[in-house]
Amino acid sequence: MVESQNIISAFKDYVPLLHGIMINRNLQREAKLGAVTAIGDTYLITKDQFLPFLEDTLKLFSSAAEQCIDVNVNDFDLVEYIVKLQGALIESYTCIIQEVANSDAKVYQMLEEYVPGIVKFCIICVQGKFSPTLPRVKEIAGLIGDLATTYQKKEYFEYNEIEEIVKFLKDAEDEEANSIGNWIINSLSSFCNA
Repeated sequence: MVESQNIISAFKDYVPLLHGIMINRNLQREAKLGAVTAIGDTYLITKDQFLPFLEDTLKLFSSAAEQCIDVNVNDFDLVEYIVKLQGALIESYTCIIQEVANSDAKVYQMLEEYVPGIVKFCIICVQGKFSPTLPRVKEIAGLIGDLATTYQKKEYFEYNEIEEIVKFLKDAEDEEANSIGNWIINSLSSFCNA
């Protein structure tokens, strides 16, 4: 079994390499997806020790999320890649957001700058052109709920699409989806109705 101290000392060497993979336009798309996922997993293990890499990570994630905005839906390979990229980003953003409450105040403040963009990214991911599945909508809703629980600012969540997501979840014949929909309503109502 590898000691956590070994992982922590090693991550300082490999996170810059993962950043390099995300930046390099000549690498295959699958490598970039793996880098996004590995960064999220690394954050879960290292938490506050990841702080020196967090700003660059958030910038790279934000840039990757922007790739998901204007997509030619007739390019099926690109759409397939974008859907996978969305999944990797949702997973990694969730890893980071769920740890913010237990993190240094710097992490909370640093991440807050990116919250509006992350919410917008979530809204884009549920657009019909990506044919989101119920599991994907639940992941997106979970991320929105985590953001709402952590950053209770009405202006970050003023999207009609969030209401549509909640309605979709509550209308689904899926107990977990219904529960997530109710959780988002409760999270948002604590500060949006004030």
